Amino acid sequence: MKHREEKIDWNAIINSLPEKNEAFVEDKFVIPWLKTFFGYHEDAITRQDSPKGTRRRTDILALGDNDRVSLIVEVKQHGTKDFPEFNTETGIVSEFEQLTEYLRSFYDNVNKKHIPFGIFTDGERVLVVRNYFGMVHPISYIHSLKSGKGVVYWSNEIVKAINKKEKEPIILTTYNNKGGVGKTTVSYILANYLSKIKDKSVLALDFDPLQSDFSRLFNVDSDNFYDVIDWLEGTVDKNDKKKALQLRNKNLVLALAKANESSNEAMKRGNLNKYSSLSGSITKINSSAKTISKLMKRGLLLPESASKKPEYHKFDIVIIDSPPGWWYYSMLAISLSDVIIPPINFNNGSSVINLVRFSNQYFPELFKHLNPSTNKEKENFINLRSPVFSHMVINFFDKNDKEVKEKDLDQVVARYLGKEIKDSFIRKSLFRNERVDGISGRTFDAIRLPLSRSINQLSSLAIEDKDRKRVENEVHKLGEMIVSDIFPFM
Repeated sequence: MKHREEKIDWNAIINSLPEKNEAFVEDKFVIPWLKTFFGYHEDAITRQDSPKGTRRRTDILALGDNDRVSLIVEVKQHGTKDFPEFNTETGIVSEFEQLTEYLRSFYDNVNKKHIPFGIFTDGERVLVVRNYFGMVHPISYIHSLKSGKGVVYWSNEIVKAINKKEKEPIILTTYNNKGGVGKTTVSYILANYLSKIKDKSVLALDFDPLQSDFSRLFNVDSDNFYDVIDWLEGTVDKNDKKKALQLRNKNLVLALAKANESSNEAMKRGNLNKYSSLSGSITKINSSAKTISKLMKRGLLLPESASKKPEYHKFDIVIIDSPPGWWYYSMLAISLSDVIIPPINFNNGSSVINLVRFSNQYFPELFKHLNPSTNKEKENFINLRSPVFSHMVINFFDKNDKEVKEKDLDQVVARYLGKEIKDSFIRKSLFRNERVDGISGRTFDAIRLPLSRSINQLSSLAIEDKDRKRVENEVHKLGEMIVSDIFPFM
C-alpha cells in the first residue's frame, strides 16, 4: 500500500539531507519515495545488491511485477559534485557511466529479464535513464524535484514518463560527417539482423534523398515512393500508405526521404556552408522532429488488404540511415535520435577527425537551438532531446592482418586526434577507463567490424542476385557481432 502523499513533507525531508551520507539519503528519501510514487512493497526493495560477475554493488534494486517496472537506483550524497552533468547551453546529459555499467551487467533473475530503467539521485536532483536490452540512454533532464510544481507533481511525472517510454521504440541513427565509412552498411546489417533473426519490429528510415543507398540495398525502387517526411507531415495523401511505406519482411518496414521540391528547399535552409542559415532551418527541423517522433512512438498505419481493418503498427526499433555532411536531413536524423552510432574507417583518419568536429561543434550548436529555452520548458521530462554517442563501429578492419594488434584502436585515436579527444563529447560517451595520456583502453563501446570483400560489395551496391544469399549469410554473422555488443541482453 502506498504512503499517503499528503502526510509526507517531502521538502522538509530534502532540506534535512545536506551534509548527510548516502545511507541517510537512501533511508530518509529514496526508499520512502519509491514506495510512495512507484508503489514498491518493502520486500521488493533490496540494498547493496551485486550484479552477476562484478564486485560492485548497486545502491538500491527495486524489482517490479506486472504493474511496475524494475529499477536500479544509484544514490549519491545530497548536493554532491559527483553527479551527472546537464549542459544548459546544449541540453546534453553526460557522466552517468557508473549507472550504465550496472544496467549492462545486472540481470533480473526473478522476472527473467534485464532491468529496464535506472535512476541517479542525490535526494533532490534526479536523472532517469532507459536500458533497452543493454543500450542505455537518458529519458529525462537532470531536474530538481523541489522546483516548479514540487516533489509530488514531478515525481508523478517521472513515473508516467517511465511507464510511457517502456512502450516506445528506441531510435538509433548511424552518423558520421565523413562519407564512405560504412553508415549505410551498418544500418542495413542492423535492420536486417534485428528484423529477421531477433524478430524485432523495425522501421528503417532512409534519410539520404540524394543517394538512397539504404533503400537500394533492400532492392527498392525509390520512384514508387512518396517522400516519407512529406507524408508524415500530411502534405501528401495520407490514405495512400503504399506509396510512403513498404513492408519488406514480416517485421521490417522501409520508408525514405526523396529529393523533391520540398526537400530541395529544406537542403538550402540547412546547408552548413552557410552556417548562419542554421537558425533559419531550425524551426522546420524542430517542427518536423516533433511530428515524426510522435508518429513513430504511436505507430504507423501500414498498407493492408481491403479485407483487413487498418491498425497502428508499433515498432521496437527505428533505424535511421543519415547522410554525410551537415544539412537538413542529417540534422533532422540527429534530433530524432535516442542513440547515435558513429562508424569510422579504420584506415582513414579524417573519418575520426570529422566525427570529433561534429561532436564538438555541430552537435552542441544544433541542440542549443533545439532544446527548451525557458525554465518551464526545461522542466518537461517527456520531450528530452539529448542523444548519447554509443558503440563506435570500426569498419574496414582486417582481422587477418598480421600487423593488427589489440592496441591499434588506441593508436588510431592517438594518431589522428591528439589532444582534441580530451575535450570531445565522444571521449565522455564512447571511451571509458581514461589513462594518463587521455586515450582510453579498449572497452565494450568499440566494435571492430571485419568487412570482407563481399560486404564491401554490399556497401557499394555491387550485388548480383546469385550472390545475395551468400552476402546475406555474412550480414547475419556481422549482425550478431554488432547486436551482441550493443544489446547484450537481447
